[in-house]
Amino acid sequence: MTIIMIVALIIELVVLIWSLMSYSPACRTGLFYPVPILTLVAAILLVVSVSIFGFNYSYYMGGNPQFSFNYPVNPQQVYNPAAANAGVLGAFSQVNLGYSYWLAVAAAVVMVVATLLSCVTAAAINKHNA
Repeated sequence: MTIIMIVALIIELVVLIWSLMSYSPACRTGLFYPVPILTLVAAILLVVSVSIFGFNYSYYMGGNPQFSFNYPVNPQQVYNPAAANAGVLGAFSQVNLGYSYWLAVAAAVVMVVATLLSCVTAAAINKHNA
């Protein structure tokens, strides 16, 4: 999963540089056409990475992923109400999705929007040149 995100980051950097180069007056308009393909690849990689993390999270936590829930640390242990009243979680531990997951989700959404915008831009360039 980490490798997929690193590859997506590298592709995003290539897209950024390529986009800046294609808007320079010295470059031809045909240089922009690979940008929608690259943004689509980066978006797919991010969505796959976030999905893999979500499925692994659901699998290892024994249910559907939720924002926050308690799960038994050791199934042999039982919940101790006295320990809970004393401020100790006892046999249960708190699990929640961290900010990294939500940043990855936001990055995937931004890349999907970037893909749509790059496709519209490429179509406009094609229409203008025709």
